[in-house]
Amino acid sequence: MDSDLSYWTVLAAANRWALYTLMLIGSGSALFVLLTPVPQRLRDAASTVGRHASLGAAFTYLASVGLGGAEIMAGGPETLWSADTWTLAACTSLGRLLRGRRNAAAGCGAHSEAGTAKEGGGLTAQSITALI
Repeated sequence: MDSDLSYWTVLAAANRWALYTLMLIGSGSALFVLLTPVPQRLRDAASTVGRHASLGAAFTYLASVGLGGAEIMAGGPETLWSADTWTLAACTSLGRLLRGRRNAAAGCGAHSEAGTAKEGGGLTAQSITALI
């Protein structure tokens, strides 16, 4: 297994864990505030925690798209900031959800090659979208 690939795999897994944790905290806080008769001070505290967790979940979701693209590209740390990585990530299932149904297939066809995973060959946006 390539060391860069395992690096991105670990980061993507940690990001996914954080995403699920933040979503559970956000939704749990909302349910707590809605269903439990507690003093206003506690309601305010739970609402604040829920808002912060929900905002964190939104940013973590965006990061998961980029980390997924970087994992596919299997490059070094600079891969995350590459336009090719984000173009490829936008064609994955997470990226398509982020773009919405109307724009889901835009730019993900045979004409949209984002580049290769490594010098000398590898996965391209075209080969990835053919698998999806």
